[in-house]
Amino acid sequence: MGRTQGALAAIERSDDVFSRAKAGEDVAWMSYYDNAQHHGDTGHASFDLALLPGQSSAMATSRLRTATNEHADDYERSRALSGTKPATLIMAMAVLKEAVSIRQRPLDEVG
Repeated sequence: MGRTQGALAAIERSDDVFSRAKAGEDVAWMSYYDNAQHHGDTGHASFDLALLPGQSSAMATSRLRTATNEHADDYERSRALSGTKPATLIMAMAVLKEAVSIRQRPLDEVG
């Protein structure tokens, strides 16, 4: 919604807060929130940013792959959701590159 820098700052703040968490100190209802979950949640957030023109998909891809690799067997759905999005990014980026190349010719022709 046009607030890319604010979203990136929120992801960075969440990384900072998560890095200070200590195993066994969470309340029971937060016990599921581990490294895989954190990378999945922030990967999904950065996925939306990566689809914006001029943005990189590196953060989203890295985080989603970490989530996919680290989600335990009890979290198959989370692993599957995190696993599909890097492929979506690759397809979307290819389409964006194609769109840019298609757009470039008429712009070049008109000077």
